Amino acid sequence: MDTHADAVRLRLTRGPQTSRQLTEKIGISQPSLSRVLGTMAAEVVRIGAARSIQQVNPEQCLKLIAPLAIKPLINIKFIRLTWA
Repeated sequence: MDTHADAVRLRLTRGPQTSRQLTEKIGISQPSLSRVLGTMAAEVVRIGAARSIQQVNPEQCLKLIAPLAIKPLINIKFIRLTWA
């Protein structure tokens, strides 16, 4: 099982991967991948919903999200605040 976890870690350092991509490239079944990801819960971030979910390691997640979080702030010209 550790060898599968190591293979998943290696694949996730290359960027986000779907479950299908991981199973095909590592050569394991989907249930085996689910078990491996379950043991790696602290090491894997899941992005997306339903069939579009991609797994990514936390470091890669920060690299992907940081530019998205900063970019909208740069383009804001006017903010209208309203109170109910």
